[in-house]
Amino acid sequence: MSVAAIQDEISEAIKAHSTWKLHLRTGTISGRLETPSRDICCDDKCKFGQWLYSPSTEAGMAGDANYVRAKKLHSEFHKFAGAIAQKIERGDLDAAKHDLDLGKPFDEKTKELTKHMMIWRKSLQ
Repeated sequence: MSVAAIQDEISEAIKAHSTWKLHLRTGTISGRLETPSRDICCDDKCKFGQWLYSPSTEAGMAGDANYVRAKKLHSEFHKFAGAIAQKIERGDLDAAKHDLDLGKPFDEKTKELTKHMMIWRKSLQ
């Protein structure tokens, strides 16, 4: 895979993962989600996760520290997002809203993942 293609994957992932807060926030208003929590919890269901875990990506990037860190942060992000989604599905909307507030673990993990992906993308130039 070319450097440009990797950078494109990372750029698309940054965009896609930045919209999760909006999807979850919408769920706290409507009481429902477009994607079930069992899928949100999994870091290999989204397009970026599928790319991260693809045999060709794993083989080509296994020794890359930025790849390894992105994979770890991505997994943690989905665990936090999935926990919020489970609260929405249970109808615990106030707790889900609280978990989406600035400075809470999901917000911090989103920032950390985004920052790292930007660093990784830039390191490929």
